[in-house]
Amino acid sequence: MDVINIQKDYGWVLKVLDSCITDTQIKACENLFSNFISKWSEDLSPERIETFYSNFKKYKSQRIRILNKVW
Repeated sequence: MDVINIQKDYGWVLKVLDSCITDTQIKACENLFSNFISKWSEDLSPERIETFYSNFKKYKSQRIRILNKVW
C-alpha cells in the first residue's frame, strides 16, 4: 500500500475543498473525492474507505457552513 501518496492525494482533495466558494465548486470537489476513492480503492480496506467518506463529509459540511456565514 502506498500510504504516503494516498495521504498526499487526500490532502490535495481537502485543499481543493477548502478553496471552494460556490456550490458548483463543491459539487466538482465531490467528484474529485469520488475519483480519489476510485483510484485507491484496491489499496484501501472498506473500513478505511468509510473513514475517508466520513471525514470528507465532515469537512464538506464545515465548508458549507463557512460559506453560508460569508454570503
